[in-house]
Amino acid sequence: MGSAFACEYFFQGEIRGRAQVLLDTLSRRGLSPSAENRSRIEACTDLVEVTGWLQKAITAEAIDEVFGQE
Repeated sequence: MGSAFACEYFFQGEIRGRAQVLLDTLSRRGLSPSAENRSRIEACTDLVEVTGWLQKAITAEAIDEVFGQE
């Protein structure tokens, strides 16, 4: 992909994009994250963790199913 610098910014963008998709998915499904959970999403730097939350959000019936005990 190029330099380490470029890779780092690419992955940061990927994480931010996936976090936004997570927030959009929660909103469209009528699930409102708490301020704490929203901050957690926005501060996350782990692509695997954000992806896991997103996968849970697709089928969750309650917000606790997304951010509950992991």
